[in-house]
Amino acid sequence: MPSKKRKKTGLPPGSIIFTGKRKVDKICIHYLEYNEDKLKEQTFDNQTIHEFHQPVDGIIQWYDLRGLHDIELINELGKTFNIHTLILEDIVDVYQRPKYDEYDQGISVVLKSLSFDEIKMKVKIEQVTIFLGKEFVISFQEDEDDLFLSLRSRIQSGKGRVRKKGADYLCYVLLDTIMDQYFIVLDQIETQIETLEAAIFDNKSNNSHKGKIHLLKQELLIVRKAIFPLREAISKFSKSEHELINENTSLFLRDLYDHNIQLADMVETYRDMLNSL
Repeated sequence: MPSKKRKKTGLPPGSIIFTGKRKVDKICIHYLEYNEDKLKEQTFDNQTIHEFHQPVDGIIQWYDLRGLHDIELINELGKTFNIHTLILEDIVDVYQRPKYDEYDQGISVVLKSLSFDEIKMKVKIEQVTIFLGKEFVISFQEDEDDLFLSLRSRIQSGKGRVRKKGADYLCYVLLDTIMDQYFIVLDQIETQIETLEAAIFDNKSNNSHKGKIHLLKQELLIVRKAIFPLREAISKFSKSEHELINENTSLFLRDLYDHNIQLADMVETYRDMLNSL
């Protein structure tokens, strides 16, 4: 597992320091504004955008940023949308554990996006932060890959509930999209475990299988560290009485919490299977 090189030791709270590796040349900024009847879409980068749109009553705004290294841009977003400096600090700290924070001005959720390379048997992890404000959402992705392409297509086509709901529902759907990927990753890991199990019980095991078991245990630990802290964050979100959260959206958030419990159970099951192998 790679060592972590933190750059924030000894700095005061609220110090906005990017702790990761720069993964994009330009930060891609995708903008959508919509309601049930209207849709506007724009794409910028951190070198071409001049100002951010101010929130407008009756219109849901969604800024999606891919890339976290431009501290000046992050600060400008914070000033425009009144985002607390402690939240800005978490956004650019890629080693932040999954967490939920709420302030009068808005709500933030930090979580990890996961994908699995079935050839290398490695889990890829990416930090994502979602900030919910009054009639707007800002999502921050660490990598250039678009995690929310399918959701964006649904909004563009007008399918589903999103265009009829508020910003809190958009925030829920973004979380749900990432958690759906957790199920895919765990299904892929389960396939690897079942393949190893079949080889061992068919007396076809060899020394390479020991290495694969050890590797899968390590990768499963990465998944566990992404899923288990998120349970507490989603629980706080679902129980919040913040004015930005509609009661109907709280029902969906509670369902999201149930999904997280299911994911945690799957992780423990696969860990037991690997230990038995």
